[in-house]
Amino acid sequence: MTLRPGSQASLRAANIRRVLNALRAHGVLSQAEIARLTGLSPASVSNIVHELDEAGTVEVRTGVRGGRRAREVRMAGNDALVVGVDFGHRHIRVAVADPHFTVRSGRRHECDVGASALAACAAAEKLLAELLGEMGEERSKIKAVGVGLPAPLPPTGGPVGSWPILRGWGSVDPVR
Repeated sequence: MTLRPGSQASLRAANIRRVLNALRAHGVLSQAEIARLTGLSPASVSNIVHELDEAGTVEVRTGVRGGRRAREVRMAGNDALVVGVDFGHRHIRVAVADPHFTVRSGRRHECDVGASALAACAAAEKLLAELLGEMGEERSKIKAVGVGLPAPLPPTGGPVGSWPILRGWGSVDPVR
């Protein structure tokens, strides 16, 4: 089916994209919040959410917003996990989240991150393994990992830029 600009079908497709973009940007929203964010009428949002729910694209649950019951909408989940690893100067923090922006578990470990890249990475790996074990999750569910380092990185990859900041990371390519 070809959508013509200005047709009813193209307007409907554009409105569906607006709803999906709002959910991707904000995670869980009530239908009223979707209407406010997108500028669509509550009736249009209700119809679109119903259609997306029937297609399995979104999940709708009853929740509470502002002390009132509300239909909460989120992108339909899969079992994917995402991981964030923060290497600070004196700590490592690991967090495991679902694709809906909900942190499911996290842990912090105090250490001198700059002393040894191998020791810091091993500590992060251990934290992640502990978290996954406690959650009863498999490593294969991890679909993305974000890593933060307190040092400049070359835009094209390669070793950590300013070795005095992380002295034990001078020859380490964090992307690898």
